[in-house]
Amino acid sequence: MTVSLSKEDIVRINDALAAIKDAKAELVKAKQAGISLNNQESSLLEQEKRLLAIKRVYAPARA
Repeated sequence: MTVSLSKEDIVRINDALAAIKDAKAELVKAKQAGISLNNQESSLLEQEKRLLAIKRVYAPARA
């Protein structure tokens, strides 16, 4: 059985990846302000890693 992602799934993944990119920029600002957000940063990076893996495996032509 082949599983593939719909266009809507890809849009949602891309939206989430864009939000992660924005959040990463905010984390940089927080670090510059001396705010430690290590747990949030690791969670964010893990989410990004998972989304990219899903996209790569289930929609390689769109990755």
